[in-house]
Amino acid sequence: MVEAGVPIEEVAQYLGHSNPSVTRSTYAQFSPQHLRAAAGSLEPSGPVLVQRTRGKTLKNS
Repeated sequence: MVEAGVPIEEVAQYLGHSNPSVTRSTYAQFSPQHLRAAAGSLEPSGPVLVQRTRGKTLKNS
């Protein structure tokens, strides 16, 4: 929902969380952007920006 542009406060309310920080700390680790950043940090030359478009992954140089 957040990646679709829904504010974290609305997602928290929808899920029944009393505080948006609960939502952030619980679900942020599953964000594809978060995972791409983590994977990019393993590159020998440093982090690499990766953009996913319609099932294809493109590297930004």
